[in-house]
Amino acid sequence: MEKETSLSESVEKIISNSQDLKVALDKFCQLVSEKYNTHISFCELHGQRWSFIAGSEEIFNVKERTPINHSYGLIYETDALNKEQIHNIKILSKKIIAKLTA
Repeated sequence: MEKETSLSESVEKIISNSQDLKVALDKFCQLVSEKYNTHISFCELHGQRWSFIAGSEEIFNVKERTPINHSYGLIYETDALNKEQIHNIKILSKKIIAKLTA
């Protein structure tokens, strides 16, 4: 749980220091990469189409797509994160998106 707590604290700093959603999501992706040694990406959802907006453009391992809300989705490497980590990443992502799109 220590990683999630420090990740949460870091997200608060990202939100308070960012005005731009893409910049904030890129910083969050970098943070996740450093904490979990994996890559994640964020996409904007347009119906069935997922358009890359932030994070790693090169996810080489098996990947999974999951919506965060009706407008944004997360792509992650399935073999690098457990369900709890993915859940926490989604919660923190929602927080960033909600604060910077309000």
